[in-house]
Amino acid sequence: MRRQASLARMSINPAAAALVIRLSAGTRRRPFVLAPICAATILVPAAGIGGVTAFAVAAAVVAVLSIPGFLYVYRTRVIVTDAEFGRVGLLGRPRMRRRADAGSVVRATLPPLRGMTGPYHNVFICDVAGKPLLRLHTGTFAPSDLDRFVARLGLPVREIEGVITPARLGEIHPGIVPWWERRPVTAALVLILAILAAVLLGVPLVAFLRA
Repeated sequence: MRRQASLARMSINPAAAALVIRLSAGTRRRPFVLAPICAATILVPAAGIGGVTAFAVAAAVVAVLSIPGFLYVYRTRVIVTDAEFGRVGLLGRPRMRRRADAGSVVRATLPPLRGMTGPYHNVFICDVAGKPLLRLHTGTFAPSDLDRFVARLGLPVREIEGVITPARLGEIHPGIVPWWERRPVTAALVLILAILAAVLLGVPLVAFLRA
């Protein structure tokens, strides 16, 4: 009963919800592992420096910052119905696409991102023009669940052999990966310059407002 009510609130026909995929067990455990470590890192120094008051303030901050992580692992899931597919994110709102809009699936293994132990497999659901509609990967979902997801969609699949860089994948399938992923060095430089510009503009502004 609760499940049907929940699906109804998401404007999804419960009878058509043939497949629901949640985050992998490792991803769901992550906040429970990281939260105590982060809490200890913040709370212990706060208590030593500012006593009970500082500890209480730090505890409140830790609690607020932890909420998004727990909501993410609790709410995030992928849903495939007879007519739609999509993803439910942090806020619990489904972002659904018509299955008729999907034209093909591209599967590719990319080099590991920072914090990953090895390459990660990606599944791109693309429209008939090759534009990505949805992207899932083994950094958050179990490989077997991604296989079930692709099988349920029943679309033509192009699987690229071996590990391929985002830049090369972007050459084969233009627009399938964002520019910052294809050019991480350039993206990092742009971010650093943006931060420096904000600081250089912010300091005189603060001094002017205080004058």
